[in-house]
Order: sequence, then C-alpha cells, then structure tokens
Amino acid sequence: MMISWPALLVLAVLSGCNSYVRTVHLVPGAQATDVYLDNKLILKNMCYKDVGCYTKACKGCRNLKFKPIGQDSPSLLDVKIKLESDAYMTLVAMGTDLNCTEGVLYCDDRIVDSYKARIRIIHASPDSPPMDIALIPASRDAGQTETQPADSEYMPFRELCFRDASIYNEFDPGDYTLQSRSVESGEIILNIPVMTFCEGTNYTIFIIGQCEKNSLAAMSVIDAQESWE
Repeated sequence: MMISWPALLVLAVLSGCNSYVRTVHLVPGAQATDVYLDNKLILKNMCYKDVGCYTKACKGCRNLKFKPIGQDSPSLLDVKIKLESDAYMTLVAMGTDLNCTEGVLYCDDRIVDSYKARIRIIHASPDSPPMDIALIPASRDAGQTETQPADSEYMPFRELCFRDASIYNEFDPGDYTLQSRSVESGEIILNIPVMTFCEGTNYTIFIIGQCEKNSLAAMSVIDAQESWE
C-alpha cells in the first residue's frame, strides 16, 4: 500500500509528539493562574502548591505561560522550554512573587524499582541556604530530635542550592523523617517527622516556602508508579 506525501508528513509530525510536560506552582506570593502551552489552555485555576497532570506535546521548543485568571497580562511566567523526545518533564514556577518568578525545567525518571522507592529532592525555596538533607528511617529514628543532626549515613542529598535537583536515590519502602540542615552553619532548618514512601514508585520532594517568613516545608509528588506502566 502506498502512502501519500501529505499522509507521510502527518505521520512524521505525530511521531514527534511523544513528549510529556507537567507544571508545578511554587511561587508563594503569587495568585492563582491559568496555564497555557503554545497559547492553548491546558490547566485552569492553578494555585500555590498545585501540580498539574502530564500533558502530551511535540518535542522541540515550546512556550509555557502562567497567566492570572481572567487576565491576558502581565503573565506570572512566560518561558520557552525545549522538550526532549520520549521524555517526561516538569516545569516548576518558583520565586517569591509576581516580580521575581522563574521557570525551571526538570527531566523526570520513569524507570521504577519494584522493591524500592526512588526519591530525588528539588530545592525550590528562594531565600533558603544550600542544604544537606537526610531521610531517616522511622525504625532508626529513636533518639533523634528536631535539634539533633542526622547521622551522615542517612544524608545522601548534599549541598543542594536553590533550583538544584538531586539524582534519584533508592530507599526501602516505609516511613521516614526528613531533616534539612544548612551546609554553612550545620543548623537544622527543617524537620518533617513522617513521610511515607512505597515500593515501585518514584518521588520528587520539593523544599518549598521561605525561611524569612518561617514557612519552609517539604512537598512530596509522585513522578512514576509501577501501576502506571
């Protein structure tokens, strides 16, 4: 069977539309927004801490806009991104307010381990210092306090600065305490007593909020699950 040139062109275009992108709103001082991909509305009423679903898109240079609801301008964020083929990517709007916002694109790992949780950390707190971050198993947490630094064996995430993303690290499924401390001073600046992680799942933990406003927090998001395959 012969395929015409127009049909071949359509097939070629469709074969390039195998990328996926999602958006995350991590600008604490900004209002809710609508999100546009290449001027097409893909998400309505996105508020601080919201995470969008993956949207299928063609590889190459794309445009993402975060616009205040019902307004055409000014945009909270207007950024060009490059989507890779066969990739899942996350665009994070981060900063402090409308006048100090940027978009950072991260590549998400979809390869899961049936018996482990795979976890990375993204430092998205604009005024927080570089951090060392520990995940302490609940079974080993006896005697740990909010002011007692974690042992180094539980601290695979080191020297993360604003915008930095760690690699994915493997952990046994279960409950963990997250502890973050300043690289420079060693001071513990964040302690989250219970975070639960499951096998066959990849996670991103975002460090969010602002030290200055005493709003520092951690937010866990699922990147991939074995059940999605």
